[in-house]
Amino acid sequence: MALSTSSLIGQKIKLSKSLLIKEPTFIIRYWLVGEITHSLTGGAYKDKKIIDIGGNGSPLPDILDKKIDLLDLPENNYENYIKASALDMPIKDHSYDIVTSCDVYEHIKQDDRQTFIKELLRISKEFVILCGPMYSPESAAAEKRVNNFFNSIFGREHPWLNEHITYGLPKATELEEILKEEGINFIKFDHGCLPSWELITKLNFLSVEGAIADDDRIEGEIEALNNDYISKYGPHDFCEKGYRTIYIIDVSGSGSLIKFDTPKVEPGIEDHFSLRTQNILAGLASSIRVHSHNEDLLNIEATELLRHNHALQEELNGIYDSKLWFFFRVARKLISILKKIFRKIGLTQIFKWIKSIVLDIAMKTPYIRRILSVTHAEIQRKKNQRLREYEYLEWVRQHRPTSFDLEDQAKSSTLFKSQPLISIIMPTYNTQPDFLKTCIESVQNQSYRNWELCIADDASPGERTQHILSEYANSDTRIKVKFRKKNGHICAASNSALELASGKYIALLDHDDFLWANALYEVVATINRHPDADLIYSDEDKIDQKGLVHSDPFFKPDWSPDYLRSVNYITHFAVIRKQLMDKVGGFRLGYEGAQDWDLFLRLSRETSRIYHIPKIIYSWRKSNTSTALLASAKKYAYTNQRKALMDDATARGLEVRELKWGVPNLMWRSDYKLNGVPKVSIIIPTKDQYPHISKCLATLYRRTTYSNFEVVLVDTGSGDKRVWQLYEKYRQHQNFKQIQWNDEFNFSDVCNFGAQSASGEYLLFLNNDTEIITRDWVQGLLQFAQQPHAGAVGCKLLYPNHTLQHAGVILGVGGNNQTPGIAGHFYPAYQDNPPEDSTEALYIGGVRDFSAVTAACVMVSKTKFNKVGGFDGKFKIAWNDVDFCLKLRKEGLFNIFNPYVKLFHHESVSVGVPGSKHRDLNLFNQEIKLFGEKWGWDYINNDPYYNPNFRRDTANARLSLD
Repeated sequence: MALSTSSLIGQKIKLSKSLLIKEPTFIIRYWLVGEITHSLTGGAYKDKKIIDIGGNGSPLPDILDKKIDLLDLPENNYENYIKASALDMPIKDHSYDIVTSCDVYEHIKQDDRQTFIKELLRISKEFVILCGPMYSPESAAAEKRVNNFFNSIFGREHPWLNEHITYGLPKATELEEILKEEGINFIKFDHGCLPSWELITKLNFLSVEGAIADDDRIEGEIEALNNDYISKYGPHDFCEKGYRTIYIIDVSGSGSLIKFDTPKVEPGIEDHFSLRTQNILAGLASSIRVHSHNEDLLNIEATELLRHNHALQEELNGIYDSKLWFFFRVARKLISILKKIFRKIGLTQIFKWIKSIVLDIAMKTPYIRRILSVTHAEIQRKKNQRLREYEYLEWVRQHRPTSFDLEDQAKSSTLFKSQPLISIIMPTYNTQPDFLKTCIESVQNQSYRNWELCIADDASPGERTQHILSEYANSDTRIKVKFRKKNGHICAASNSALELASGKYIALLDHDDFLWANALYEVVATINRHPDADLIYSDEDKIDQKGLVHSDPFFKPDWSPDYLRSVNYITHFAVIRKQLMDKVGGFRLGYEGAQDWDLFLRLSRETSRIYHIPKIIYSWRKSNTSTALLASAKKYAYTNQRKALMDDATARGLEVRELKWGVPNLMWRSDYKLNGVPKVSIIIPTKDQYPHISKCLATLYRRTTYSNFEVVLVDTGSGDKRVWQLYEKYRQHQNFKQIQWNDEFNFSDVCNFGAQSASGEYLLFLNNDTEIITRDWVQGLLQFAQQPHAGAVGCKLLYPNHTLQHAGVILGVGGNNQTPGIAGHFYPAYQDNPPEDSTEALYIGGVRDFSAVTAACVMVSKTKFNKVGGFDGKFKIAWNDVDFCLKLRKEGLFNIFNPYVKLFHHESVSVGVPGSKHRDLNLFNQEIKLFGEKWGWDYINNDPYYNPNFRRDTANARLSLD
């Protein structure tokens, strides 16, 4: 029988008070080993011979209250200590019943790791318990963040973290391959939620490494926090992907069944942890013995730590309030009662059999499965959100310009060929004094000096705001102020500020926001690279009301006209050529709350010379009246947003049949009226796969509401009689045509062959393993394919389990050590409804442009298809759709993703995946090389619709950190 666990660890071993005050993650990992040892031996571990490898300073003897042997290299006076290398232990084979090793494996050089594992197996008679961090992109990034934090405080690398980074964390697959070769069974589980591990480790660095002044109260609070973590929070800190992985390796091959009791999670554990943390952090401002610039850093860390723990409590409360938790509570109570009854009448085995059947049936019911899906997605979404928050905190730390950076920028900006005057316009009204002063001073601190700040106060009541503005204007000649006598709202005030401007470019700034000190430098650098620039925008984030914590980053794509019609993604920081600003007439009265969006839409109709700075240089402030904190703070904005979007559609010659907001994901959806009822040819390449092609055709004919279409089915050599009978059945439809491809399979040539036989004005290429979900799917694609700027139009494709298969294609992502990344799907296999990542709504919630969309379901004008020569026959099995989309882009067209059109897709069912028996891996690799030669790796690795701050190993919009 293979090793398995029925539940998580239970607390059978009680820790002494002397251990509760020590560094918590150190104690917890040894406590875990003690718990496992207790379970493996049924509590009789004192009769077992145990050795801890790498155990210099190990608390395991104290935890087990037993003399055990320790082996390590440093000197040690411990009675049972063996001073030796773990790679060549002076120990006879099978000398110990249980061999343990905590956080040692990752400190072994990669070339020696197999030797280390085999030594552990050699000296063990029954079990090896191995625990430590294993490699994942998330754990590696977290270790780098903690090491960078340590370095920023103490000016040196942390010794053991630096060794992890230098050697590289071990990979689970490599360890498990060794065990597989040896024929040894094992089980594993993870402990230590990454954000929790990261934050408590940072806090203990401040204490253990001597950064906190001699303050008994603070030290006492940290001891209490560690106590809380070790005794209350840590024992429950198990997760799917934790910091530390624990392996229980069955060397003896006994196959003993290991059972662990599940600890009951007490409500309020995380809240208690949070309160203790708050008490510590409250005293840090006066107790940190570091330089002033590091105090700001620690204040940010403190605030983030507190917010993290509140988030944990919210997540726990959400679980308790969920239907799933209620179901399991009731089920557990009922099972407990029945278990006692059956035990009394001596039918325990029958009870287990009945319980297994009932639970199996229950878990397969649609209602329970739906609850599980929703609950899992919500928990995953919150975990992903927390992880993104801490990754962004590290990103800010790495990218915030230092004083040295700003000095260099000030010098180098004087060498720019073009040094235009930038007029920053800012309307004010009754602004909170601290916010206003911070905002103005953020302009004064710019490393690029050639600017003017044009302020129009919109008749603020009282004298407070006017007094502040007058003081700054009197002390700095670059600050111009106009005091309006009558309140006219933001558009009128912005136009008044615009009247003061004399610069070549106009920059927009809100009165309570914050301009990063390198903002204007980055703008002018862009102008020097692109002298034709008419509109420049940047990435952005938000800051809390105290101006300490940066959050909610928005890393934007390059110019995406269809995205702008879904949401005002440009927002701030926007810089506009003054000549163009004058041409469109500035801000329009009556569009308050949507004035910027209306302006950008009008500007985009006049110019395509729009450039994006892929850096965060502007921070919105989350004030009580700001849309940065609460969208409903300015409800009138939505009425004016609707008006601006309708105006834009009319100006572009489009008729909006229906305009909706918030469906889905707080985006605007413009449902455009079709230009006539043109014929659409649906081209389906197929071979055999009767279950899929039959379902594809059935849903197509049953659910399609568009009337003027034809199906051109291209059979590439089916041998299944059922398929031919199916074709015969559909020939009864006048709009069904089946043609035969007799040559060797080549996806590109097959699609081109189908297009030649198509009589429609628009071509819709469709995989045979798709199922229609959205009934007006053809209309949803056609309304964009008809627009002059459109190239290929794609949709949202879902796997049968409702996770994402396609939501746009990103260039230059994926790949592995053998092959570079050509392209990948955005948010691969993420839950669609409900989403499991909060950024899904931002990046794929509305219509937007991509470099490519998949040919599994794509529509294009036949004229445009022919203009670019259709699909390139050199790409027989892969990248043909990406190549086709890039050819359309080369013609100045935009490839559009419409998330409101949904289909199911059983990906690669027909022809398999590369490397399978149906696919030629050599040909696949040849086409990767061909694609790189055709388009160039620099082009491939710089997708304009995927921000360069994102990681390239996967397309899930996660930040790339040093």
